[in-house]
Amino acid sequence: MTSRCILLFVASFLCGSLPAQSAADLLRGRTLPAARLQTQTTDTRAAAETGLFSPSLLDDYVLLEFSRWRLEGAPLEAPADLRVYSMLDTPAALGLFTLARDRLEGDPGLLPWPLEAASDSRQLLFWKSNFFFQLETAAALPLPRLRDWAEQVTSGIEQPPVYPMSVVQLPEEDLQPETVRFYLSAEALANDSGFPRPLLEALGFEEEAEVASARYLPGGRTLYLIGYPTAAVAEQYFHAIQQKLHTIFSQPGIYSKRSGLLVALLEAPEEEARPLLERVHYNASVKWIYEKDTSAEDLAKQRGELLTFFGIITTSLVFTGIFMVVMLAGGLAVGVVRYRFLQKFPRLRSGDELIRLDLQRTAVRAEEKLT
Repeated sequence: MTSRCILLFVASFLCGSLPAQSAADLLRGRTLPAARLQTQTTDTRAAAETGLFSPSLLDDYVLLEFSRWRLEGAPLEAPADLRVYSMLDTPAALGLFTLARDRLEGDPGLLPWPLEAASDSRQLLFWKSNFFFQLETAAALPLPRLRDWAEQVTSGIEQPPVYPMSVVQLPEEDLQPETVRFYLSAEALANDSGFPRPLLEALGFEEEAEVASARYLPGGRTLYLIGYPTAAVAEQYFHAIQQKLHTIFSQPGIYSKRSGLLVALLEAPEEEARPLLERVHYNASVKWIYEKDTSAEDLAKQRGELLTFFGIITTSLVFTGIFMVVMLAGGLAVGVVRYRFLQKFPRLRSGDELIRLDLQRTAVRAEEKLT
């Protein structure tokens, strides 16, 4: 079982069910009244029978739920089939989008709106958050209508997209955005014909490795960025990759570089590889996962709550001190009163004295009786 599957099990145990949103939440009701559910399953084998991906790949990427819908009438005004993959996280959804986009016929175009999508004549692929969508229409539809429909579907997704670390770290200069790809397993990366196959087993996907790739101008060379969870793991697999590279023959040469959590690979002549690899730098960043309230009212409220908390602690300590003083004073007062009372009534002292055994006097009396 991979660590991603373990993460799914733990999250399911703690949170009850994943994800918080389902495909039915997005497609039923007022959003798409004409959507009719045909298939809904969490079994990767059943999903593979009607979808694009193998069961092993869906296991690696951690499929939460697969559903297939039949759309008729408005707003598309043409019969269509929609497949929805609900994945564990954003990297998995982006990874499926990458693989599906490469299978489109011809040169898939990216639709011009703030939603990552690709389309050919009768197919639309898009993703957002942990959802990946594949729409197949019976007739070619204009892009504006597809755009409006996709925006309508994804408007109900609450989670914002969080891009994988290796994608974010791709150098921006001379980058061709439409060529960005992302992979989470050796099986997925094997679909990239430009990646050296002997290196697939040396990357460490079992250690949560991820691979982002993109082409760069002017030569169109493909840069591969392999991301690892820690710098120590990156160092370990960097040496393993280096040893593997010694056994691979490449005419232009394959050059590598490690920076922080990243290992970069580039197959190109040295004069082209060196300038691009020099731009690979791991930049760690910390971002708030929620929007902090900094209004005067909220700051005053937080300050009041903090003061209340410390006020409770201070009050508790004060009352504890007062209780101890009262108990000590009461004990001292009782002792003084008892002492004075015994002085005034000494007859009461005999009953209060300790019992003593006088053995000497007892022995004398016994001798007197014998004589």
